[in-house]
Amino acid sequence: MNTPDALPTRRTKSGTRFNIRWLAPNHTVLLPRFLSALCALAFCSNQGQAAPAATDESGCQLTIELRDGSRVVGKSLEDTLSFHSAALGDMKLSWAGIRSIEYADTNTGTARLTAANGDAFAIQFTAESLRVETGFGQTELPVKLIRSVKVSPPGKLIAAAGTDTARLTIELRDGSHVIGKSLEGTLNFHTAALGDLKLAWTGIRSIEYAGASTDLARLTAANGDVYEVQFAIASLGVETSFGKTELPVKLIRSIRVSVAGNAGQWPSGLVARWTGDGNAKDSAGHYDGQESGGLRYVPGPAGQAFQFNGGAAQVNFGSSVGNFGTSDFTIAYWMKTSSTNPKEAFMAKRTTCDAAFCFWEIQLGGMGNPPTGVLNFVLAKGGNQVPLYLNSSRPMNDGQWHHIAWVRQAAGSGSGACQLLLYVDGALDNSKTLPAVLDLASQTPLILGQNVCQCCDGCRPYRGAAADLQIFSQALSVEEIITIYQAGNPRR
Repeated sequence: MNTPDALPTRRTKSGTRFNIRWLAPNHTVLLPRFLSALCALAFCSNQGQAAPAATDESGCQLTIELRDGSRVVGKSLEDTLSFHSAALGDMKLSWAGIRSIEYADTNTGTARLTAANGDAFAIQFTAESLRVETGFGQTELPVKLIRSVKVSPPGKLIAAAGTDTARLTIELRDGSHVIGKSLEGTLNFHTAALGDLKLAWTGIRSIEYAGASTDLARLTAANGDVYEVQFAIASLGVETSFGKTELPVKLIRSIRVSVAGNAGQWPSGLVARWTGDGNAKDSAGHYDGQESGGLRYVPGPAGQAFQFNGGAAQVNFGSSVGNFGTSDFTIAYWMKTSSTNPKEAFMAKRTTCDAAFCFWEIQLGGMGNPPTGVLNFVLAKGGNQVPLYLNSSRPMNDGQWHHIAWVRQAAGSGSGACQLLLYVDGALDNSKTLPAVLDLASQTPLILGQNVCQCCDGCRPYRGAAADLQIFSQALSVEEIITIYQAGNPRR
């Protein structure tokens, strides 16, 4: 664990001053910014002596990635997490005080826990399993199967499956399409990680087979869960416009599920949302932005919007949000600009500049020499390697509000490959297949309105407006992106 050279004196609300340190062999190791965590831990420890905890009342959503590539989204059945730290001993922390838990590799039982206040330390789980309430019920996940846990505070705009009707769009291996409604309200399937499961069709977003030679499919649930599954049935009963039929599972290539009755509800997986309505506060979580450089506010699609001056104006969202690693994500926002500069930085986050990626950045113009005003998602690489980029099909600098969504979507079946998709005003505009290894993890700040890499010659700060910037911890479907677009469309 990296530690600073000096530890500032801390003061609690009661006025007590602390300066905490401990000694290690041959040198002194200082404890970084742990006071608030220790206070929370002391509180949790006292509370832990009461009756056993029921379902987590914090409302925090856990996104749990398993080592086989599956993903489970739900709530802990305990209010707190108990763990051991070599530095501090046995500890307990409420889920609301945790941001993430990540294992470095499969050969260690030690994980890195990052607290909500920024503290980070190495831990080991005290329990052998994590009890979670998910969309398919309560389950116990063995800790040895867990790769990472991301904690999102309770969202204000979470879609529920309810009793809405699910429409299935089924693509067969011969290229045929069948649209209809399942004759069963639920789907039974098997997953190696969790065993036999049952899920309502309204709780499923898509099912995709990687190829014709495998019976394993990638199931993505409406709440963001991802599993490698096998159907527990030989055929799928479907009611279509031409009657009822049974489709052999071996003929199916993919299934897309759209749910009627969800109009106006936001997708799940919302990590952060900055509306720009007079401030840079995160209305969905704890990632408040820091504005500077003469940032102003102007009328937006709904309420107000950030206005960037093409100079020093920026919003700094900190280092944790946007630290995507190898996970799926969606970045959605509204923008309005009339700039004619050939290259401008809209949003950026730098990574370690070596043979891997130096930074990812959303630009106007830039890499690949697109026309002025064309949007560009750039993945710049070190070692003199050619950067990767995805351009919009048309310029966005027409002085009108446009809704933009960038989606990273894994290819499925553990291949590691993924796609980057660009949606403009609710419609798919462009896409590109990315290499099998794409890690966007970084501990540097996410910046809106400024360039973060000095190697980008001629890349100017953004000049224009931006509003309702949202980050999701999953790849949204086109139906979900349309929902967001229609909810904020100033021209509808």
